[in-house]
Parts: sequence; C-alpha cells; structure tokens
Amino acid sequence: MTTLTRLVADQQSGSISVGSNEPLGIAQQLAWGDLLDFGQAVLDHSQLGSDQPSEEVRYGPTWHGCCRHLAELLTAAMRNRAIGLGHSCRAYALILQMVEAPDAEPRRRAVLDDYDPIVEALDTLRPLALAAVMEFIRWALPDSDTNQRPEYEMVTELLEAHLDPANDNTPGVRSVYGMYLHVLLAHRPEWTGANRDRIFGSTDRTGLGRAAWQAFLRTNRPSQRGYELLRREYEAAVADLPSERPNHDTDPAQDEATDHLMGHIATLYGWGFIRIDSELMTTLFSSGTAIAFRARLLEVCGQMLSQTTEPASDIVARLQALWDWRETELAAGNTEPQELSSMGWWASSLIIPADWTLARLQRLLHLGGVPEPAHMVADRLVELTPTHVAETVQCLSSLLDAATDRWFIDRSYQEITAVLTAGVNAADPTTRQRALDTVNRLVARGRTAFASILA
Repeated sequence: MTTLTRLVADQQSGSISVGSNEPLGIAQQLAWGDLLDFGQAVLDHSQLGSDQPSEEVRYGPTWHGCCRHLAELLTAAMRNRAIGLGHSCRAYALILQMVEAPDAEPRRRAVLDDYDPIVEALDTLRPLALAAVMEFIRWALPDSDTNQRPEYEMVTELLEAHLDPANDNTPGVRSVYGMYLHVLLAHRPEWTGANRDRIFGSTDRTGLGRAAWQAFLRTNRPSQRGYELLRREYEAAVADLPSERPNHDTDPAQDEATDHLMGHIATLYGWGFIRIDSELMTTLFSSGTAIAFRARLLEVCGQMLSQTTEPASDIVARLQALWDWRETELAAGNTEPQELSSMGWWASSLIIPADWTLARLQRLLHLGGVPEPAHMVADRLVELTPTHVAETVQCLSSLLDAATDRWFIDRSYQEITAVLTAGVNAADPTTRQRALDTVNRLVARGRTAFASILA
C-alpha cells in the first residue's frame, strides 16, 4: 500500500486528522505533487463505481470532514504563498470538484445553538471550497494580466452560478461573498460592482443578501472602496435600526453585525467619507433610533480616541464636532444624557486638549449625565490636576454626586484622594473650599477613610 493510499484509508477510518490548525505542517511533510495526488485520491474515493461504498458512506461525515480539511489546507497554502503557481491548474481542479460536491445532509451540518451563516461557512464543505476560490483569485489571478488564463473565466462562471438562488440557496455560501468582499473589490472590481445587487440584494426574499451583508460587516474592516460600493446598504441598515433595543439577544449574528456597523460608521465618519449632516447620521441620531445605538456609536468614537496616540488632526476635529453636536442637542432637550454616557473613553484620550475635555465633562455632569467608565475619568483627572486643579476638583465633586456604579469610590479611592488632597492645598480659596466640602460629604456618607485628607 502506497503512502498516499494509506493516508486515504486512514482518513476514511478516522485514525488521522488534518485539522485547520496544522495545514502547513502537513504541506511541509509532503511534496506538493504528492499532496495534490492525495487530494485527488480523497475526492475520487467518493465517485460512483461498482467497487465503491454506499452513498451513506461515501457522502457521510467522514468524507466531508476529510474534504473540509483539504479545502482548509489549500486555502492556507495559497494565502501564505506556500504553494508554487506551477500547481495552480491542479489546485483549482481540486477546488472546483469540492465546490460542486454534494452537501452533507442537514442533520449533519455542524451549527451552533443559534444558527449562524458564518459558522456554516467555516464548517461545511461547499462554503469552505468557495473560500478557497477567493484565495485562488488573490493567489493566481491577482490582476488584469491574468485574465487570459482559462481559470479566469472559469472562476467568473463559478462565482455567478453560486449567486443564483435557484442553483445555490445556502446562507453559508452567500456569506463567503460578504466575507471576501475585500478580495473581490481588489481583484474583480468591475464584476463586483456589476453584481452588487445580486450579492447583497434584499428583494430576493431568500435572506441570502442579508447573510452576505452580515458577513461583510463582521469580517471586514471599513474602507473607502467598500463604502462607495455599499453606501445604500449602510444607509438602509441604519434606517432599519429599531426604536427600542431588545432586552435580550434574539439573533446573536444580527447583534454582532449591528455592533460592527457602529464601528464601520465611526471609522468612515472619522475619515470624512460620511458627513455629519448626511442622511445616514441624521437618521442614526434621530429620536426614531434606539438611544443604545446612538450611545454605542459615541462610545466607539471615544474608544478610537482613547486607544490612538497619533491620529490625524482632521479626524480628531470631526470627532470633537460630533460630540459638540450631540451635547448641544442634549442641552436643548432633544436627547437623553445616556446618549453621551461614554465620556469616560473621551476623557481618557491623551490627544484631546485638556481644556476641551474638562469643559465637556463638566457640562455633561451639569446636564445630568453619568460619564462611564467612571474610573477612567478619575484616572484622567489625576493626570490633569497638576495643571488644572480648579477644574479637576470641580469635575470630581460633581462626579461623586452623580449616579455612578456603587464600586466606583472604592475602585478609584487613590485617585479621588489625590485630587482632593491637591484641592485642599490649592492656593485658590474657592478650590480649597470646594475640596473641603467634597471631603465632608464623603465622610458624612460613611466614607470615613477620606477624613485623613484633612488631618
């Protein structure tokens, strides 16, 4: 028995496993010619013939599992350029056979408790094989110079065939188009633009367009090219946001996609591709959109500022303008303080001028807002106290009167003590008195440890 025949037999008996975490290790053990022979032997094992097992065995979970590993192996090899282009024809022939292979029975499809098309895409043969096609495009057909190769038109025909619901109506397959949109935009821009509605269309009543859109949001970073192609989808997604957010997760995949939508919008707005007065932004911040979504967008913006050290000045200015707009709306009574509750992230940013941060923090507290995370506010106040003691004492005094979580004072005891200690020793009498009053209020509430500040 040859090595490859033994490998095939072992795979069928389940005695070896080529998992997705070791595809390149297998590739390093076998020459690619032998490895492709092995892949073909696996596929041939499923073909009709008088000497072949029954259909139940041939298309059972073991065969599909083996083919899934083969698809993952080829995908990893192409992504990491571990296979030479001289093998492209044979590799594509194998991939094509897997794309057109029969699906496992529904009862054998591994899906989590809540159905998720991306889980199906990562765990069933046909979507995995189509993902290998996407990697093949990037590996072997990266530019227009390769459109004379026979595989170019074959790939085009395959992509179009699996966009037809009459031919393939599985959400897992359609999710692959969304997951790999960045590849299609980079290497098949004209085809992608011409087929946008077929990929993401919501009028087909199959739900496939929704699956592609969710997969795109959850697996792609925002980009100018993606936004220009999918502007209508972004606007429609915002318009479809509910006026009240459910108290429980009804669709985890949709919830995750919506959260990523907020991240996309925050980034695209910061880059200047979405204007503050655009229909998308006015719809998002209208009273018809649940305040939780509005608050989440501002939170993402604050996290961007907090976690970035050297952003472009125009990005910072746009984000500051967004906050000021929403603060103005709060002061006018057109929104609720909860919308601006993410001030803790904004305050923690080292790139926003201290005067801007302290002024907005104080105004939010005056308007009844509770900045969260509160401990991040306390951390930043300590940092600013040496140069802005009057403002930090005033903000801290208001913060301690706000409805922060009950653990805030315990968690930020050292920071609160540092700010108030600086306050009671300040040269300005107003600041000293405010600090003393704040200490006394804390002691009166049972926080007697703060009395040491006055000792």
